[in-house]
Amino acid sequence: MHRLRMTESSDLRELLLALRRLAAPLARRGAILYMQVDDAEQPSYLDVRLDGFGQPTESSRYMCRLISRFLCGKWRFRQMRRLIGECHPYLSGEEADYLAASSYGRCVRLEAAQAQRYREASRMEDIMADVFEQGLELHLDGLLRFRCSRWLHAMQRAAQERVDEYLVSREYEEFVGILRYFLDTTPSRGETVHVVCLGETVRGYDAKYEPLDVSAMETIARQTCEDDLHPQDVLMSALITRSPAQLIIHTYNVEESFVQTLVRVFGRRAQFCRDDPACDLLGGKLDTPRPSFYTTL
Repeated sequence: MHRLRMTESSDLRELLLALRRLAAPLARRGAILYMQVDDAEQPSYLDVRLDGFGQPTESSRYMCRLISRFLCGKWRFRQMRRLIGECHPYLSGEEADYLAASSYGRCVRLEAAQAQRYREASRMEDIMADVFEQGLELHLDGLLRFRCSRWLHAMQRAAQERVDEYLVSREYEEFVGILRYFLDTTPSRGETVHVVCLGETVRGYDAKYEPLDVSAMETIARQTCEDDLHPQDVLMSALITRSPAQLIIHTYNVEESFVQTLVRVFGRRAQFCRDDPACDLLGGKLDTPRPSFYTTL
């Protein structure tokens, strides 16, 4: 019998249940799986042995394969869920579940793309087989922490990166929601405004293609913000203050972040110029005054 231990009894119980589900299929193949625990609900150890795969070393090796599949599968997901819950307690249970599943899926896809999953599982099996051959007790958490530390750190890093992405996305959604609220509560002047977006550079025009004067908004922004102002922020504030009935966006790249924010905030009011790429604004054919850096290309 091979004795297995894990730090969390719930993890060891999940391993017990996973192996128990495999007992019947293995029996149909002529293999017998023996298991023994001190407490089925909160085990402190699990003794296992698999007979019927030819030589004892073959049966032991197959047993290692079953355990490595559990570690790379259900245990990894549970560990990611536990890590996210402990490090980010402010997330709801639904959010933590979603992020754990998303992180786990990303790890699996990345390993498949880099052909790493088989190598990592095979490495775990080699280490376990060596421990079993020596007749030693196997502590699975210790194996992962000290012998498979790179795999464990990659898993932890993937979970943290996914949470960071989610938090940035959530902050962005809250930001868009606030801007939309201010826009909806600002009386519309019924005018049309044009916005030219070329990368980080933005420029606003009124319906007569005269550059928007945002000097007042620029002054207010400088009085309330100690950080460097971004032209896009000033222009967005000016647009919300004017609350145009129609916002026409002129750009070569509809995927630009500022362009997408304009579309999200202004909704049905926003539309793209239908004359691109022959648009006079994008072609730079308009010779108009430039009263402010914040409206200049």
